[in-house]
Amino acid sequence: MDTFTKLKNTQMQMLDEYVNKVHEAKDNPMISKTVKECCDYIRANVTKPLDVDGIAAQMGYSTYYFTRKFYKEMGLKVSDYIKQARIEYAKVIMMTSKMSIQEISDLLQFGTRNYFSKVFHEVVGMTPAAYREKTGQEGEQE
Repeated sequence: MDTFTKLKNTQMQMLDEYVNKVHEAKDNPMISKTVKECCDYIRANVTKPLDVDGIAAQMGYSTYYFTRKFYKEMGLKVSDYIKQARIEYAKVIMMTSKMSIQEISDLLQFGTRNYFSKVFHEVVGMTPAAYREKTGQEGEQE
């Protein structure tokens, strides 16, 4: 029962964080409709191959103009936003499934498990295995 309670509390915390981020983005008049749509597009397609050129074209802008606009409004590069969105999704997968770290890395287009672990550690402050252990979700570690 303790594990279920931990999982429920973590899920509620993640939901609260997500709702707050959505409200911040929608309430922030400094973020244009285009950049908001880009963020929505990235979050909706985290399991697909994403590249800055393709996203810029999808939004109807040149890569140069779009990347500058995104950075000015969001304070980070498009590629960094993609990484963060994928890591947030990885955290959900790790808490709600028994997928291995390798399977999650593959699903989220990281290329290698080592690169996924490196990016995860940069964003979350711990390795995927440590995060999974902390949240009480036992799955394969390889």
